[in-house]
Amino acid sequence: MPDPHGKKAGIITKPYGLKGKLNLVLEPGAGEEIKEGDPLFVDIDGQRVPFFVELVEQGSQNHLIIQFEFVDTIDKARKVSGCEVYLETDKTSDASDNHITYDRLLGYTVIDVKVGRIGAVSGYMPHDFNPVFIVEYGPSEVMIPASDQLIDHIDHETHTILFRLPDGLIDL
Repeated sequence: MPDPHGKKAGIITKPYGLKGKLNLVLEPGAGEEIKEGDPLFVDIDGQRVPFFVELVEQGSQNHLIIQFEFVDTIDKARKVSGCEVYLETDKTSDASDNHITYDRLLGYTVIDVKVGRIGAVSGYMPHDFNPVFIVEYGPSEVMIPASDQLIDHIDHETHTILFRLPDGLIDL
């Protein structure tokens, strides 16, 4: 039975250099499972946020140097330093009812209670244990977990989704 929280891959200890690379101290056996292009889930304030791996370099037997998509400065790298990292869980054939509902929210406007209007939902990735919305945010896109814990209210009449996002989530 797969762990609903994913397998712990390690912990990000600190930035490596000035261009957003990170030092990742690995759990035993986790290094072989981390590949470029795959998502890793970073635990930020108790929420597993997906980040796609752009670069993997072997540091030592229990240490990797990695770079995530959109983490390209030392300041952004510092924001995820100290966070635990989890591997993508095995996919199961059973889809939850939330996946069907969330899939129908394309085009809805995403609003955070603190930040305000973020943008429109342009895509949905139905991962079994950590589904995410792809949201247009200025000239780029951000991934926001499609979690009932973060969604405050969905208004189908105005096509809006009100979130209570962890501080700094959309700044990464």
